[in-house]
Amino acid sequence: MENLQQIQNVQNPQPNKNQDSESTISLRDLVFIVINNWYWFALSIFVCLLIAGIIFKTKPKEYECRSTIMVRQDSNNRNGYMRNMDAILNNVGENFGTNLLENEMYLMKSSPLAKNVVTKLNLHQMCDRKGLFTKISYYNDRPLEMKVFTQNTDFTDVNINVKVTPIDKSRYNYEVTTVSGGTSKNKGTAYFTDPVSLNNYISFTIDKTQFFRDKDINVTYNLSECPVMAKAYQLVRRMNVSRLNKNADVIVITYSDNNEQRAKETITALVEAYNEDGINDKNLIAQKTEQFVSERIALISGELEDVDSKVAQVKRSSGLPEIYNASGLLQQTGTRYSDEVTGLEAELIMINDIKNYLTDPSNKEELLPGNVGISDAGVQSMIHQYNSQLLQYQKMLKSAGPNNPGVRQLLQQMESNRNAILAAIDNLISSVNIRLRSAKSQLSRAQGQISALPTQSKAVEEVQRQQKIKEELFLYLLSKREENAMNLAITVANAKIVEPAVRSNLGPHLSMHILVGLICGAAIPALVMFCISFFNVKLRTKFDIEKALTIPVLGEIPQKPEGRENDEIIVTANGTDVVTEAFRILHSNIPFFLKGDQKVIQTVSTVPGEGKSFVALNLALSLAYLGKKTILVDCDFRKRSLSKTIDRHNRQGLIHYMLGKEEDLTKIIMHSETSPCLDYIVCEKTPPNATQLLLGDKMDILVAYLREHYDYIILDSTPAQIVADASIINHCADLTTYVMRVGYLNKSSFPFIQELNDKNKFKNMAIIMTDVPVIKHRYGGYGYGYGYGYGYGYGYGYGYGYGYGYGYGYGYGDGEGDGGKKKKKES
Repeated sequence: MENLQQIQNVQNPQPNKNQDSESTISLRDLVFIVINNWYWFALSIFVCLLIAGIIFKTKPKEYECRSTIMVRQDSNNRNGYMRNMDAILNNVGENFGTNLLENEMYLMKSSPLAKNVVTKLNLHQMCDRKGLFTKISYYNDRPLEMKVFTQNTDFTDVNINVKVTPIDKSRYNYEVTTVSGGTSKNKGTAYFTDPVSLNNYISFTIDKTQFFRDKDINVTYNLSECPVMAKAYQLVRRMNVSRLNKNADVIVITYSDNNEQRAKETITALVEAYNEDGINDKNLIAQKTEQFVSERIALISGELEDVDSKVAQVKRSSGLPEIYNASGLLQQTGTRYSDEVTGLEAELIMINDIKNYLTDPSNKEELLPGNVGISDAGVQSMIHQYNSQLLQYQKMLKSAGPNNPGVRQLLQQMESNRNAILAAIDNLISSVNIRLRSAKSQLSRAQGQISALPTQSKAVEEVQRQQKIKEELFLYLLSKREENAMNLAITVANAKIVEPAVRSNLGPHLSMHILVGLICGAAIPALVMFCISFFNVKLRTKFDIEKALTIPVLGEIPQKPEGRENDEIIVTANGTDVVTEAFRILHSNIPFFLKGDQKVIQTVSTVPGEGKSFVALNLALSLAYLGKKTILVDCDFRKRSLSKTIDRHNRQGLIHYMLGKEEDLTKIIMHSETSPCLDYIVCEKTPPNATQLLLGDKMDILVAYLREHYDYIILDSTPAQIVADASIINHCADLTTYVMRVGYLNKSSFPFIQELNDKNKFKNMAIIMTDVPVIKHRYGGYGYGYGYGYGYGYGYGYGYGYGYGYGYGYGYGDGEGDGGKKKKKES
């Protein structure tokens, strides 16, 4: 069935193959790559796994701690702010609201906060040593600790690095490599706890900790101390603060370190430092409020004493109780309006006090007192917001400096907010004044109705009204002081820990290294082989021919058996090797390419060394063993490799006949001792005018004679791309077998071969592939297919010379393998 399909392909050539065939080729190539080169894959995987293991062992472990916190916000302030948002926008014309959560995230990554963490945990003091593969870092479990003493310099700016090797339990060797940014080569031996002076202002001591053991003797430890701010900046760089969800006030803090315990404690200490900073800010506001309220209480207390004295004096000089009994209901009405006027005047005094405090230049960078009696929630919210901005500005000014764009922007916002507060207070004063005038008008109307009352009553009313104002203001300030004291006592931290610090291993992960090693181990040889295949311009597979040419493939000859690479005769009568079987398949396919009485087969190749003569000889033997009377004619006048193989006696042959020295054809036909059905005609010498001889009619006469006496005639001719002999002889042939050697023929020759077929320069062309790689199957037996790692075992050498009596020539040579010795024939 396969042969019938092949014949159909010959009758209906398909130059363009579909993509399904190409995908099959790629999959098949991949399978053969793995099968034929499994040892390279195994070696590559082993080496890559070994390298991955070494990298895993030498790479320090990295741990990441993650903590989730919720930032509390003042609900009363926030709700009041939202209720009065429209009023504030109308007053100032712009929104000064800030994203509180973003500000808190910035504060968490600020260097002053990180500095507090470094100082608290002594993170600027480090201890480590070299392990078998990687560096081992210690934290609280360090066996040795170093204390640095300084004079005339800031302790936090010291940078020192010392290598310490304990000699015994009382002494150690040390080597100072770095001192305050410079290099040092101080070496020596000292006792534990004894000070070691490095220069006039820096000394240190080394002491053992509770974790020191006998195994630590003669082990070198690296003890170092760096500036606190430098470590703080490093901590900030290794820390990540992000928002968990845009709709929640929840922040996620992550920090990575090569010591698990240190990473966990750093996250915990950071949250504690943040809460302490927030509590300090709240306490500072409460203290400022306490100071303001206390000053006002002292002032109002004095004024209240004066008013009380005036009331007592007026009452003693008049009979007011009798007058009040006479006034009746009219007095009650006047009293109600009087109470309203009293309340509004008290509020107006507090508002004016706040305005005076706000406009005082000496209080420009001071916190504003809050919750001091202003009834308007919008003003209270703006004062609270201004205090928060002022605290944030003071922190950023310390860490970033006055020229930082964020500091300048915040300062502008504070100034705008302060102006907005003044504008809101002015509006509030106007509103209170309007209400006060209205209340006074009502009070005046009521007083007009009782104008008949004694003059002493009016005086008492005025004095009592002042007394009530002072009393209400005094009692209100007392209540605010108590409220402020309670807030100071029960201050709650800003951050609530939702999830405590949890450790996760960032790497290295053994499974990941093994996976990467396996992938790289398989990918490297595959990539190398892909590159070799991609840049290889030699014929590799049958699919290369089918994709590029419309010429059918007649057969495939595998590589010669192991140990017989130099043998030219492989086919035997009863042989079972793969080469013999391949030639049997080849001669069984030949009848499908011949019609009627056609029997002349010409073997041609593109260049020397492709196994043309080898195919001709073994094909003839295979046909002879089949019982077909076959004759093999060596028509390669220039190299004569076939003649040298089958007859070494230099008998007369084809050249004698072509030159006219022998007319009897039976005398040039030799009989093979290998098979009674095989004859041959040798080319006994190289003629000086080979092309001229072939252009005559001698070859036609010879072939016509052989057609009458033989079943098959095989003509071994010259390479088609080298000389014209093959094309001259081809008119005598019925089938042209074009030999292509796998791994040897350059695919750039394909257009030349296709042109030969398209222009009918060679009749009835069919391709025979030689040197196809052999694959040994797992369960015994052999098969041949397409793979990589070609072995060239034909060893042909061609030397074609031209000279026609001038003593000049050039040769094409190919020795054993794909690049043997070149031979040259001179004319």
